[in-house]
Amino acid sequence: MACRSRAQRARDRERHEGHTADGLPDGALLVRVVHGIVRRLEAAESDRSALHVRLGLAAEIVDTVQRYSGSVIGHARSAGASWEDIGSAAGKTAAMARARWNSAQLTRLFSPVRVPPPGRPGRTGTSRHGVALTHPQAFGEALTHLAQVSGLAVAEAARRADLPPTELLRVLDGEVVSPWPVAHMLTTVFGGDPREVRIVWEGAQGIRRSSRRPAGEAAEELRRALRGLRLAARNPSPMDLSLSARLGVALVEGVFAGTVLPDWHTTAALASAMGADPEILRGTWELAAEVPYPPTGSPGAPSVP
Repeated sequence: MACRSRAQRARDRERHEGHTADGLPDGALLVRVVHGIVRRLEAAESDRSALHVRLGLAAEIVDTVQRYSGSVIGHARSAGASWEDIGSAAGKTAAMARARWNSAQLTRLFSPVRVPPPGRPGRTGTSRHGVALTHPQAFGEALTHLAQVSGLAVAEAARRADLPPTELLRVLDGEVVSPWPVAHMLTTVFGGDPREVRIVWEGAQGIRRSSRRPAGEAAEELRRALRGLRLAARNPSPMDLSLSARLGVALVEGVFAGTVLPDWHTTAALASAMGADPEILRGTWELAAEVPYPPTGSPGAPSVP
């Protein structure tokens, strides 16, 4: 009786864990992410970047490969593969495979999305991950981050955007920058705000913004631009940005929440920490600075309109 009960519990667990692919990123997307990190590591090694930068990129590769394994195993389980099949493919017993890649483990692996820190300040215009904002890869980085968060498969995203999957992969890999209507569509498909991604797209195209805008619009545009740069830097946390930009955490949080209008020093420090030339924001900042706001960091500052 006890043996039958244990067997029944095992079958119940098998059924419960049979559908683990919901919300998992696409394996092809994660492979592209690994390629991108490897390129950044190659550049860092060629430049003899600081040891913590190279080790951080190496750790990011390991982390992404682990996520790739979890993703393809989750999809295999959803398609009906048994733990015996997965254990055999991974060189493990069925029990070891279940313990490592069960639903609870995959949830911990993929939620919340883990984002590597940006590292320490370096060259202006170069991302802490080694991608210059004006390089097409910067736009690919922003879209790739949105794609990872969305959990949408490349094939499904391509279908919704009416693009061949190979073309979408080239955009995500930074090989090409789509025309703005396509870039707008892809950002929307992946659940992002095109207004935030626009500055990254313009930087990749070498476009400089006109400063002829109402001051009120410029304040909101500045906040969106900073959020776009943050996406291209793979969404570093306020703590990571505070360390890289040497700013207070509360100040960084206020800037991105829209409760603080940053002065030029703060704006430039944040832009540099996220891999952008601060000058691309100067015109927008100068207009935004005409809006009457409490000083940077003041408590109770109003939200950006």
